[in-house]
Amino acid sequence: MWSNVAGFRSFDGEKGNTIAISMSACLAYPPMIIAIIPIALAAGIRTLNRLSTKTKKMTSVFGGPFSYSLPIGMFIGFLILPLASWYLNQPLGVTLSFAALFILIIIIRRLTAGLNRDLRESSDYKRILLGRLFLDRGISTYRSKTVLD
Repeated sequence: MWSNVAGFRSFDGEKGNTIAISMSACLAYPPMIIAIIPIALAAGIRTLNRLSTKTKKMTSVFGGPFSYSLPIGMFIGFLILPLASWYLNQPLGVTLSFAALFILIIIIRRLTAGLNRDLRESSDYKRILLGRLFLDRGISTYRSKTVLD
């Protein structure tokens, strides 16, 4: 049993987007409805792109080509969340919670998760930070892609 627990010492986890969306819906539903629009659009773009890809047998492949639309949609959605909360006159505590959520989940967690690995692979700090912030990907993830070139 303890050997399984010891395996989690190196576990870095994900960024918490799903939990943050759920928390937002529980705190204040109306701003969440506004903020979910760019997230849903991004998820739709990514999914339609993957579903429309055909293999040699002309059948749909769910794995399809890689897309950066979802990380960008999440960034925009979490950015809109505190603004929508403020615009809809939600309590100040809720609006500040959404702002803190954006800073913690999007800014801090995206920038720091696996940062040491990226710094070992490249000294292009601008590319690393922009890729992490907007695309939610480390440099090793998109090294073979030309998105930021």
